[in-house]
Amino acid sequence: MELTEQEVARRLRERGYRVTSSRRAVVHVLLRSAHRLTPQEIYEQAKAEDSKIGLVTVYRTLDLLTEMGLVKRLHGREGCHGYAASAPGEHRHYLVCTECGAVVEFDGYGEIENLLKKLEAETGFVVTDHWLQVFGLCPACRLKRREGARESER
Repeated sequence: MELTEQEVARRLRERGYRVTSSRRAVVHVLLRSAHRLTPQEIYEQAKAEDSKIGLVTVYRTLDLLTEMGLVKRLHGREGCHGYAASAPGEHRHYLVCTECGAVVEFDGYGEIENLLKKLEAETGFVVTDHWLQVFGLCPACRLKRREGARESER
């Protein structure tokens, strides 16, 4: 299921939360971005839609949406985290571009489930949850690097 602003609003109301202009602004920013966004970036973009929004409101909204499974917290190699919208009820994994922050979801469910079962058998652990992020360069950033390398060779 694709996540929409209407779906987020519906789910918020179902859980007894108000759908404020600040929450709408945060959701709008997340849904239109294909990149991992930091809370500060979300705040700056949401401020254009709701001039009264505060950074604390952004953090609280992100916490709420994360708890509801509508937003995923993504980590970067530098240790900082960012957020991306995510379809509810689906366990997803992420490819994250280390250059531009682009995020691509993938499921890989069967292969990862097999790996988790193997890990349980080998270690005695009972896996209760997991998250997987794979870091690399997206096609656009790879192309930029190649073009940059060609320029420096001249």
